[in-house]
Amino acid sequence: MELCLETLIKGHVNSFVDFFFLTHRSEEEGVASRPPIPDDQLKFVQATLTTAERAHRRGDSERVFVAYDSLAQYFLEMAEYKTAIYFFEKCLDIAESVFFSF
Repeated sequence: MELCLETLIKGHVNSFVDFFFLTHRSEEEGVASRPPIPDDQLKFVQATLTTAERAHRRGDSERVFVAYDSLAQYFLEMAEYKTAIYFFEKCLDIAESVFFSF
């Protein structure tokens, strides 16, 4: 919970929403079998989300893409397929926005 508040206090509202969801997902109906993110990995997830948000604010699409891809790969390795797909879809959104802006 401390990392959630830290994220919000530093002004990373979008990161807070994703981080809160990720850290409280075991409380949702139907996902009780989903293991929580290990404590030693929470800081990585928080830092990567805030990196993506800061890069988005600067218009650095490549860094946003890399951050979301890192999260997608992490959750893929953890066999958290729905979460991995969520972050892969964010990568797709970034790629499409860059491609279609030319």
